[in-house]
Amino acid sequence: MTGHGPRAVPIASLRSGVLLQGEGRCLPSRDPRLSGRGNEVWKRLGVLLELLARMERWLTHDGRAAVTPKDQTVLAPRFGRLAQAATSVAALARDFEAA
Repeated sequence: MTGHGPRAVPIASLRSGVLLQGEGRCLPSRDPRLSGRGNEVWKRLGVLLELLARMERWLTHDGRAAVTPKDQTVLAPRFGRLAQAATSVAALARDFEAA
């Protein structure tokens, strides 16, 4: 479970929501259990998860074969930044989840 008390949400519920979103199915734009700020975070998480899923699919299926060697040279620093940010955000998200 994430969180504590009446607003706690089972991890399985969050995962199923991400899976629904990955299948192109719309998720609710707000959650009545959340505050206004909580709903803003909910929306940002939805956008971020969708974009990460797209990038993961691209890297898994097309990746380097889809771009030229010159493109790879130009894109490499941005992918390095992505890896760094993803690692940092993953650690912070785990801390948030465990709190």
